Amino acid sequence: MNTYLLYNERLSEQIVQTQVARLLSDFNAAHPEAAFRLIIFQNFVFWFAERKLRRQFRQNFGIDVKVFPFALPTRGWLIGSLGIQLHRFIFKLTSRVLSEGTIICRGYLCAYLCIDVAVQRCLNVVWDPRSLFVRENIGSRWNEGDGKHRLWLNIERLIARRAKKIIVVNKPMADYFTCLPGVLRQNISIIPLYSWIPHRTTNTAPSRERVRLIYVGSLSLSKWNDINAYRKFFFALNNEADRIELVLIVKHGGAMIDELRTELNRLRYPCVMRIGLTPEECGKELAAADIGLAITDPWEDADGRTGVKTIEYWANNLIVWTTQHFKDVAHTIRDADTGYVFSSSSPTSNELAYAIDDFLLRRPCLTRNIEKLFKEKYSRDLILSKMRSVTGP
Repeated sequence: MNTYLLYNERLSEQIVQTQVARLLSDFNAAHPEAAFRLIIFQNFVFWFAERKLRRQFRQNFGIDVKVFPFALPTRGWLIGSLGIQLHRFIFKLTSRVLSEGTIICRGYLCAYLCIDVAVQRCLNVVWDPRSLFVRENIGSRWNEGDGKHRLWLNIERLIARRAKKIIVVNKPMADYFTCLPGVLRQNISIIPLYSWIPHRTTNTAPSRERVRLIYVGSLSLSKWNDINAYRKFFFALNNEADRIELVLIVKHGGAMIDELRTELNRLRYPCVMRIGLTPEECGKELAAADIGLAITDPWEDADGRTGVKTIEYWANNLIVWTTQHFKDVAHTIRDADTGYVFSSSSPTSNELAYAIDDFLLRRPCLTRNIEKLFKEKYSRDLILSKMRSVTGP
């Protein structure tokens, strides 16, 4: 049996449920001969807090899940040089619970720890980096060239050289890893993000007076879900207040969300904010929307991001509006004609008017293009087939 390993991640995180557990559940059903079990090393706080959730998790997804309190936290000095040595020491002592064979490691630290014991444990390490961790943290956690940056850059290069396969979600990520020393292009597999939502076909004619825009995800000071970028876009929408309505499905509340809610109440168009919905509740909101939003300002790793929300929008046949800084998404939208790409998070009134007019005039055409795009690049059968190719014969 193959193994999928998470290090210090929570079962309660939606991204773990949709991008890992649901993927493995569907993969095991489609390819029982290469089935995966899920192993998670958590720090004791996570492990104790989620003790009741583990049984429910197994029942919901029908996969073999084993969770061990063998991890250290992954923040502060514990991701510096001394902390890494502690992680390595504990992992070497506890890695006996891992079975021989193919193991997909999610994230940088997880893969580095497995690479460290791969020979002794007879592991074929497949690395799913999730993002370009080293590049995305320049300017936020560290400066280019400082100690932590050099440490993680060396770790990145070591994993990339020694992993049997590297899974990336798009071509910009593949290009990045191909440029690292000693990395062969044939060892890199592009497997797009997985949609836990079955592809839906929707009515191609507007069903209401207003165009319903939706945003799904976190809103914080992180670069890829930047609350300030979205704030600028939401205020720009005031120029089309008589034609649109906005639905925000936000992962967590907090002071910043409360402040944003107060600001949105002063806008001239209808806006509803819902917090902490289940995946099923979120799916119902997506099915009732017209246009999905994926907005960002420029930052280091924007071209390497596709975003789970983008795939979920397309799975619901939603037209996607993005900015040019999400380069992979913008390229796909332009190439497949499935939405609109704004020049920035503060579009002009003319640009917004054109985007809405284009949607209203060409919605049937745009929807057909999304159906074709999803079938050719993001269908379940295609992604599960690509997953099977990295597990070996």
